[in-house]
Amino acid sequence: MDKEVSDIIRKVKNHQYNNISNTISEFDSHRIPSSSREIHYTENETKKRLIWLRKVTNTECRHIACSIIKPATLAGNIENYIGSVQIPIGIAGPVLIKGEFINGYIPVPIASTEGALISSISRGAKACSISGGIQVHVSRQFMVRSPVFFCHNLFSAIKLKDWIKDHFHKIKEKAESVSSTAKLIKIKPVIFGDNLHLKFYYTTGDAAGQNMTTSCTWIVCDWIYKELKENSNIHIKKYNIEGNLSGDKKANYQNFSDGRGIEATAYCYVPGKILKKHLHITPEQFIEGWQAGEFGADYSGMIGSNINFANVIAGIFTATGQDIACVHESSVGIFKMKQKDDGLIFTAYLPSLVIGTVGGGTHLPCQRECLEILGCYGSGKVFRFAEIIAAACLSLDISTGAAVVSNEFVKAHEMLGRNKPADSITWDKINTTFFNNMLFDKANIIEEMKKIQLENNYGIISKITGENNVYGIHRYRLKTRENGKFKDINAILKLKATNLEILDIGLKVVKLTGDDILPGLYESQSFIFNLEDSHIREIEFYSKAKSQLLKYCPKLFGIKYDHKKKIYAILMEDLSNLLFYDINKSELNDVAIKLILKEMAKMHSIYFEDFDSIAGEMKIDKLNEDKVLSSYELLYNLTQFNKMRFPELITDSIYNRYNAFLKELKSNIKKMKEFPMTLIHGDFNPRNFFIRKKDCDPRIVLYDWELASFQNPQRDLIEFLVNVLAEKTKKSTYDFYASYYLKQLDKTLNISINKEFFMEILYLNA
Repeated sequence: MDKEVSDIIRKVKNHQYNNISNTISEFDSHRIPSSSREIHYTENETKKRLIWLRKVTNTECRHIACSIIKPATLAGNIENYIGSVQIPIGIAGPVLIKGEFINGYIPVPIASTEGALISSISRGAKACSISGGIQVHVSRQFMVRSPVFFCHNLFSAIKLKDWIKDHFHKIKEKAESVSSTAKLIKIKPVIFGDNLHLKFYYTTGDAAGQNMTTSCTWIVCDWIYKELKENSNIHIKKYNIEGNLSGDKKANYQNFSDGRGIEATAYCYVPGKILKKHLHITPEQFIEGWQAGEFGADYSGMIGSNINFANVIAGIFTATGQDIACVHESSVGIFKMKQKDDGLIFTAYLPSLVIGTVGGGTHLPCQRECLEILGCYGSGKVFRFAEIIAAACLSLDISTGAAVVSNEFVKAHEMLGRNKPADSITWDKINTTFFNNMLFDKANIIEEMKKIQLENNYGIISKITGENNVYGIHRYRLKTRENGKFKDINAILKLKATNLEILDIGLKVVKLTGDDILPGLYESQSFIFNLEDSHIREIEFYSKAKSQLLKYCPKLFGIKYDHKKKIYAILMEDLSNLLFYDINKSELNDVAIKLILKEMAKMHSIYFEDFDSIAGEMKIDKLNEDKVLSSYELLYNLTQFNKMRFPELITDSIYNRYNAFLKELKSNIKKMKEFPMTLIHGDFNPRNFFIRKKDCDPRIVLYDWELASFQNPQRDLIEFLVNVLAEKTKKSTYDFYASYYLKQLDKTLNISINKEFFMEILYLNA
């Protein structure tokens, strides 16, 4: 990318470069160029931001643009990406560490621009290594999240505290239900007036776990609130997910004494002769100087007492992709010494190392390599990582302390140091006027309306947004008047959320995974789910699709969309009392399956290899190789996450098949494009279709066309079969029904499709 950006900058500078695809149409110095989620992390959008920045600041940003990082891999780590700051990395040590997870010399990568730092760590490490090495011990790991509940009064808070104590095992079960890694250890209550603060203590495996434990705690708090909000004896008013008691990213006494993250201790005895030869100081001089330093720490109110743990923490955190803001709490600690024989025993104590060897920025190429240098990349390595950090902190404080006391501090910095010089739809707006404005038949007047219970509402959006949200499917009995005659009509009102609202709902669900990478990838690559313009697509489908296809849809009474007020509504016939199929009560039998496959083939024949006849207003996307390939990072990371989170579902065999498909993604999509395509439903499962009781043509009624696309017909076929056939169904049964569908498609189109090719594409769609 660096050469391309350099060329762009050169051309802009020479006033020869006036346009790139999707570039800034109107220059606005007060606003960074915006882009949709699906293209935010593309190289083209990165170039746009660089061009804008150069115009605004009159700088070339040439070096910032030179980065080895692929923008697509940064979703979830950064926004408005323009390039990378290259912080120099030096190797300190090696440090001789003797711990439970390490017994040997470790070279330590430190990212820093502070001269003398690497040399100082190395000098201290050398003195310790000659003395026999640094002993280290990791004693505990906690990640703390601290919500607060607002109660009616003090006694309510006390009762809530007792209730939580009595229900700890249920709370633990709820917390751990959204993570296979986080384990709830204990809950510590703190009452302040009518507020109950709770400190949730988790172990989090090899992740720092801040996002993970937030998700776990939110699940618990929401459950507690729903369980008790009607309980007049306790009376909870509300809760906040964080009450500022966790000490997150702040230096504080609580984390110092109680711990947050990993607690580690490093210990080394350095004989007097080594102190004199390598650190140029006697034990007595060191103790005298450090005692003065400890008074300074006490008088200034320092939490703990050390010289510069923060230098090591910041350097290692930056190099290895840790959350750099956690340097605050992680650097709190104690450095002590005491005399033994003719030498000194040095100890470093770090109670709050917030670190991880998975998640966050650990996956980025340079950061991953630094962790690999330490032998700390991936699972099972976080305690080893803590041992290294503790040993490096001890090495630096020994060296820096000796330099200060011996007055070598200033000289070292002079030699090695730094260079000097909307209005949305609500229930109150859904009235007879609203319905009358929707109707196609203006002669038909709705006089009265009554909302009635819809027994089987399978809408995903409805379930996620809850009962009080207007989005979803609602059933009404409408009393209409036409030419003086009254008639009751049972109707379904479908109120659609915008695609951005649906994407935001999806993002909230993804964040509940506690994963650091997936939310960002979802934001930037969720276009693979065909949600863009989905709120418009279904409405336009009912207006613009061919009449032959609309026969398979419910009868429409009216539609309404208002972009300004974000109203997207469809009013259709209510067939719930006229249909014999109910997903909750029975499985489809052979006759019904064949009936649906026959009708499916007829539907697929209508636009078979005829994309050009699809109205542009319908916003129908065609299977696109580049689009699928650009979502590779999301597909790959979803596969990895699901394998980790649901090993009972994603077996090794299935996992290997998924990875094999992704490995050959380009050729697989190319092969799928070689097979004929048609307009497909995109969500063809029992949640979205019914079969009429009476004998009529057609018998099938298909709802919810918002995910329609131009794709292989096998896409609908495989989703239908997977949803209606039992879990243990043999492959031969799938083959039988697939062959039956193919026979119906051949018959309808009067063609002969190669069965072997058809089955190959069916497999790829699966």
